[in-house]
Amino acid sequence: MYNRIALPLNPENAVEVLGIGKEFWIAPEKLMESKRKFKALHDVSFEVPRGEILGIIGINGSGKSTLLKILCGIMKPTEGMYRRLPRIGTLLDLSAGYHPDLTGYENLFLHGSVMGMSRSDVTALLPKILDFSGLTNKQLEMPVRHYSSGMIVRLGFSLAIHVDPDILFVDEALSVGDMEFQARSGNRILELVKKGKTLIIVSHIVSQIRQLCKRCVWMHQGEVVEIGSSDSTGRHYAEMLRLCDDDELLGHARMMSMGKAIRDNLADAPIVLRNLTVSDKQPLRSNDPLTVTMELVCRQASPQPPQITITLFDPFGQIVNSREVSPIPDAGQPIDQGTYQLTLTYEALPLAGGEYELQAQLKTDNIIAKTQPLETRFCIEGQADDKAPYYVELPSRFALTCDSRSDS
Repeated sequence: MYNRIALPLNPENAVEVLGIGKEFWIAPEKLMESKRKFKALHDVSFEVPRGEILGIIGINGSGKSTLLKILCGIMKPTEGMYRRLPRIGTLLDLSAGYHPDLTGYENLFLHGSVMGMSRSDVTALLPKILDFSGLTNKQLEMPVRHYSSGMIVRLGFSLAIHVDPDILFVDEALSVGDMEFQARSGNRILELVKKGKTLIIVSHIVSQIRQLCKRCVWMHQGEVVEIGSSDSTGRHYAEMLRLCDDDELLGHARMMSMGKAIRDNLADAPIVLRNLTVSDKQPLRSNDPLTVTMELVCRQASPQPPQITITLFDPFGQIVNSREVSPIPDAGQPIDQGTYQLTLTYEALPLAGGEYELQAQLKTDNIIAKTQPLETRFCIEGQADDKAPYYVELPSRFALTCDSRSDS
C-alpha cells in the first residue's frame, strides 16, 4: 500500500522516489469477464539532486507519464512513496484546461490562478509571455476556439516556463512549435537550471535528452531498466530499439545495465574487442571514404564466433548507420585462439558536417555482450544539419587478418 509517512527530504535532493508502484483496474471487454489489474509502475526508485536536469526516456506505455503525474500530485501511487520540494511547475498536457470561449488573456489569468498566481502576478509577466510565445495582442483578445493547436501549446508553455518553481516537470513539451520556438524553449530551460532549479523531462527525442540532461532514467513496462549518463543510457536505448522487438526489450536491456562488474573484469574475458581507430586524415570531407580498424583478442578458442555491431551516430546523437560483421564468414565455424585485425572501409560518407561518433560492441548468440562498447570520434567539414536523413545506407567492405601471436 501507499506509504503516506512524510519523512524529511535530504537537503541535497529535490526529489526522492522510493519503490513507487501503480496499479489500475481494467474494465472487462465482455459481460461475463471480470476486471483485471494492470501494473503501470513497479518498484521505481531514484533521487534527483537540487539543480539537476533529469531525463526520462522509454517507448510509449513504459510508465513515464504516469510517474510524472504521481510526482506532481495528480494521482497517488499504489505502493511506495516519494518526497519533493513543495513549489512545482508542470508542463504536462499543455493544451488541457483551456476554455474555448475565453480569450487568450482570460485563459492566462485562469491558469495562473490554478498555479497559485495572483492576477497582478500574471499581469506583470504578460510582456514576457507575449514576447516568448510570439503571439500578438490581437490574437490574445480572440477566443481560444479560434486558435490552432500550436498556438494553444505556445501560450501554455510560455506561461508555465515563466513561473518560478523549485521543480519543473516537463512531459514531451519540448517538441512543441517550430525549430526556432524549440530552441528558445531549450534556452529558457537552461536559464532555469542556472538559477538552481530542478527539472525532470520526459521526451521521446533521445538527442534532446542528451543535449539537456547529464543523467537519465530509461523505463520499460513500468520498470527502471537503467539509470546513468544521458550519453551512454541514451545510446543503449537507441541501440535496443534497433535490435529488439518490444517483447524482448526489457530482458535484453537489463543485460546492458548489468555491466559494471563484468566491465571491471574485462581483463579475464575470453573474447575482448580493443583499439578502435579511424583514418588519420582529419577532418574528412563529405563523400570521403573512412577506414575503421580494431583488434579482436580471443584468449581461447570458441565454438561460436562473436558478432560485432558497428554503429555510427550523427552530431545530434541519432543513429545514422549500423551494421554487423563477423570475424568468421561461416557462422557455424569455430574461432581459434589469437589476435585478429579487423578492418571496415566505408567507401563514401555522404554526410553533413559535424562531429560523428563510431561505436563498436561485441554480440554473442544475438544477445548484447556485457561489455562497454568502444567509441571513437571523427569530424566532417561543414555545418551540422538537424534535417539530414535519419538513416543512411553506407556501402562498405570488411577484411580480416590474423596475428599468429596468442594473448594470454
